[in-house]
Amino acid sequence: MTKKLKEFLPSIIAVLIALTIGGIIMITKGVNPILAYSDMAKAAFYRSSPKAPFMGGLAKTLFTSTPLIFSALAAMVAFKAGLFNIGAQGQMIAGGLAATFWAVTFRNYVIGNLLIVLIVAMIAGFLWAGLAGYLKSKFGVNEVISTIMLNYIIIEFQNFVLNGPLKDAKAGNTQSEKIFDGAKLPTLFFKITKQRLNLGFVIVVILVIAIYLFFKYFRTGYDIKAVGNSETVAENAGISPKKMMFLAMGLAGICAGLGGAERVLGGS
Repeated sequence: MTKKLKEFLPSIIAVLIALTIGGIIMITKGVNPILAYSDMAKAAFYRSSPKAPFMGGLAKTLFTSTPLIFSALAAMVAFKAGLFNIGAQGQMIAGGLAATFWAVTFRNYVIGNLLIVLIVAMIAGFLWAGLAGYLKSKFGVNEVISTIMLNYIIIEFQNFVLNGPLKDAKAGNTQSEKIFDGAKLPTLFFKITKQRLNLGFVIVVILVIAIYLFFKYFRTGYDIKAVGNSETVAENAGISPKKMMFLAMGLAGICAGLGGAERVLGGS
């Protein structure tokens, strides 16, 4: 058995156990598990409904999974430094709010284009997550507590701005003004799938590859992993654990911030 297969084996076994338990529960309810899993697979990879367009199910699955991948990356990057980032939700909100503010305020292709808006969202995510990283590295504040508290703060701030400065006065419900068209993420294969799968999926795939290369080939990525394995050993090797913790949380915030921007610029 190859090393790679051994690494994936626990995940495969976990999925099989989950499917087995789910099947047993279905049988007790009088449902055919094979038929149920077959319909689930068709909806996820082929058609979400009998009248849906070809490959619409796959496009919908990818669209739904895009923010989940962004948030998973945010948790994983922090975990590489031995940190538990529970604040991906807040960091996504920070990125989404920053993207919304910029795309609503600057309605031109010079400073209001898609690239600039994404950079603004990345900065917002970095700063919001970096705050937890700073508290951890400077004062030893547990990142689980700080990121959870920061989630509640940014949620309340979001409620304030969407009912105040960013609120669309013409709308009856709570929503911001429409963002600038030049800042929207273009959809992918819409004529075929009729789904809102957008360029954000391509961005997250590129981000996954970039993070993999970062931790595999770059010195800073190695330093972050070294801190996650042992702060004492890393410090003895000349690596600053405090600096790496702050940087890891900041990078995690960038991932989450992009996820928030994706929902605003091309999501639901």
